[in-house]
Amino acid sequence: MKRTSIIASLVIALVLATASVALAGTTKSRAPMYDDPSGTSGNEVGWTQLHRDDDRLRATVKTSDLKPGGVYTFWWVTVPTGNPADGVFVDLLGSTIAGQNGKATVHGSVAVGTPSIDIPFHSFLTFVPMANPEQAVVRVEVAYHGQADSENYSDDWLLDFWTGEESMCSEFPGPGFNHCPIVQATQDVPSS
Repeated sequence: MKRTSIIASLVIALVLATASVALAGTTKSRAPMYDDPSGTSGNEVGWTQLHRDDDRLRATVKTSDLKPGGVYTFWWVTVPTGNPADGVFVDLLGSTIAGQNGKATVHGSVAVGTPSIDIPFHSFLTFVPMANPEQAVVRVEVAYHGQADSENYSDDWLLDFWTGEESMCSEFPGPGFNHCPIVQATQDVPSS
């Protein structure tokens, strides 16, 4: 009996030591979510908790001040080198229908090497695979697609940047730029 408890204690200690070594490389930060597409100004309406590892990014986004019953997608927009001219990574972080209280929580993760979506109407950007999560400038952008109770609603609204109510997603922010409006954003710049 005593030998079993000693072995169990050693196993627990080994598991805890392994977990602490695995977490040692993780950098955590919390950035405010703003009701402005810049992600750096406006009214603070929530936050994004980021976990940066050498092989992935993880995020929890909690936000408010959304339209109750609204369809929202949340997007990773990272600049691996900090210079957009070197390339940008864009991919879906998650999606949801806002609660009746106008709040939403979304969790997401992306691994190094994940290919970026290619957005043909943004010909001035170069899209690159996810890279350098520990040093990348990370933005989370929230796009509004319309109301879930709309007669035009489709589950596709939860999957991309450009599907939603035609009146708001057809040519935003201008001709040839077909995507739904960014209504909230956060930006996290890694500490040096």
